[in-house]
Amino acid sequence: MKRKNEKTKKMKPKKKKWIIIICAAVAAFAVLVLVNIGPFMSMSPADTGRINDTGIIAIKNGIVTVYLIESNEGYALIDAGVSSGGIEAAMAEARVDPAEVKYVFLTHSDGDHVASLPLFANAAIYMSEDEKQLLDGRTHRSGNSGNSLPAGVELNDIVLLADGQEVQVGERVIQGVKAPGHTPGSMLYIADGKYVFSGDAFKIAGNTMSVHPFTMDEDTSKATMQRLYNDIIDTELTLTAHYGYFVSASLSK
Repeated sequence: MKRKNEKTKKMKPKKKKWIIIICAAVAAFAVLVLVNIGPFMSMSPADTGRINDTGIIAIKNGIVTVYLIESNEGYALIDAGVSSGGIEAAMAEARVDPAEVKYVFLTHSDGDHVASLPLFANAAIYMSEDEKQLLDGRTHRSGNSGNSLPAGVELNDIVLLADGQEVQVGERVIQGVKAPGHTPGSMLYIADGKYVFSGDAFKIAGNTMSVHPFTMDEDTSKATMQRLYNDIIDTELTLTAHYGYFVSASLSK
């Protein structure tokens, strides 16, 4: 009986050790989920549909919304979504043929913003000149890798924009404005001086602007919001990739 008790005593530290290991593993997993999955839970992209009296159509694609801008020269598309099939299906719901898209403006080169580019063979593609570094290997997005374009689209296919550069799209004017922080070459677009397409330049929750999840340089992102805030609130609508759209004057920082 004594030997049995001694054996039991010897086993207890091992059990405690395994309990500690298991608890640590569970805690680590919870942190991993919170850091990598948690931000997605707060995203509320706008649903597919026309935005009244704007000539803009929201196209929902999973966690992201891209936007079509109507013109007498065809459509301009802001970003290209997270999945080609999803974009194609949502555009069919909105009764828009991908062949009618003549311009694509990328806010940045993350995978959830470029996936459906091959659908738009008739479109000119635009992006900030400062985002090129994530696609040509000079700068890494995370770890040892940069971003990449989907098969069939080459970096040389993209027209690079300078800060403040304007592109005429039929009767509309779309201006690219550098908004670095989330990525070095993040760019927001202002259509007709009225509508801001912010991509991931910032997050909006409760009408308050803040640093977007997975931002590469938070200090630069905060400086971008500070620099552009007055220009943004002077417009009519701010349309984000992941959080819907807002009356610009209602936004705070």
